[in-house]
Amino acid sequence: MKRSSLVCLFTACLLMACSKPPQEEFKIELRVDSKDQFKEQAINDKVPALEAKHRELLDAAIKACAFSSFLSESVRQQGGSSQSVVTSSTVQDMGGKSEVTTSTSTTIRNVELPGAILECHSGLVSDAQSGQGKDEGCRLKDADGSTQVQYPLLLQSLLQSRHGMKQNAILTQESISREKKFESSLKSTVAVSGDTLSCTKELVTK
Repeated sequence: MKRSSLVCLFTACLLMACSKPPQEEFKIELRVDSKDQFKEQAINDKVPALEAKHRELLDAAIKACAFSSFLSESVRQQGGSSQSVVTSSTVQDMGGKSEVTTSTSTTIRNVELPGAILECHSGLVSDAQSGQGKDEGCRLKDADGSTQVQYPLLLQSLLQSRHGMKQNAILTQESISREKKFESSLKSTVAVSGDTLSCTKELVTK
């Protein structure tokens, strides 16, 4: 009887452990010309491997969106107009849930900055190992004779050459982090349609 009780207790603890939501979760999906290329997800210690598997595509997408956002913000601050449109909104409900959404839409074209070079980073591990820094985003530096990297064009080319894109592609990734009673979710959607690049980020905390 005692042994049976211990077995029941062990089984109950095991079920509770299995039902506990993962602390870290990562989902990634790519649709090309309205067809699924892949849809994968990983939890906890499996997350780095999945991110590494798609690092080239993630790196290209993050840099392209950072490039678009930086140029758009710079033009707006100077009082000019741009082919990029940036919107942001914050919504908070009574349940303590907070949502922030930002988006950009840009024409994919060759961009040259007079007397300057715009250098962008993805913040991925491979990026940091190359000596480019860990932070995601872009910074201006004085022109040193090097050619401006056309990040949106590189993403478009990668989708065409590696994934067979003819008309459009949508890359979606979501990172979920849970700690005690706190949960945050960052969902990024990058869409290329013809010569238009659209980037959206949704940050939800609760």
